[in-house]
Amino acid sequence: MNQEIKLREAGVAKLCCFVDRGVSGTTPAKKRPGFNRMLEYIEAHPGEINELVVFALDRLGRNTLDVLTVVEEIEGKYGVRVVSLTETFTQSEDKGYRQLLLMLMSWIATRERDKLIERTNAGLDRARQSGKILGRPARPLDWNKVVEMREKNMSWPAIAKEIGVSVMTLYRYRSENHKPDPKKKQDPKKVND
Repeated sequence: MNQEIKLREAGVAKLCCFVDRGVSGTTPAKKRPGFNRMLEYIEAHPGEINELVVFALDRLGRNTLDVLTVVEEIEGKYGVRVVSLTETFTQSEDKGYRQLLLMLMSWIATRERDKLIERTNAGLDRARQSGKILGRPARPLDWNKVVEMREKNMSWPAIAKEIGVSVMTLYRYRSENHKPDPKKKQDPKKVND
């Protein structure tokens, strides 16, 4: 079921629901726009907010340390208790009990994430070993067009933007294919590429 629906059922007003759509859970909380709007809202209403209700603790951070830091800041700095709908122990009034279980749950979540990364990497390794090419297919590059643009005194960044590749792609292509910079005059005393 949708997390927002669960929050509404728990009595969270739509006005007070802060969401980071399309932002990875691995992004630190302080770098998420919705999280920052929530902190601004809490700061703008001192003493009026006593609980922050989240669907799950992992919504607050990318790892154990992140979650604990965020909870500590919200509870310590703002005096707002963090309550999770999924981890019901957070609803306990016993602070020590809550902290102990919070650390345990955060550690478990971090271990699960590490295992997922491990399995993903193992799968990628198997795919590479079986000869599969990973990643997006290479774009064909018209070096003659690049040469024309360089001869018109265009910079590497301008050329990259014009043909839709990164500057590093141009440098890499030039290096891997032994192409000289068309703008630089070749020294006849040096051995050609």
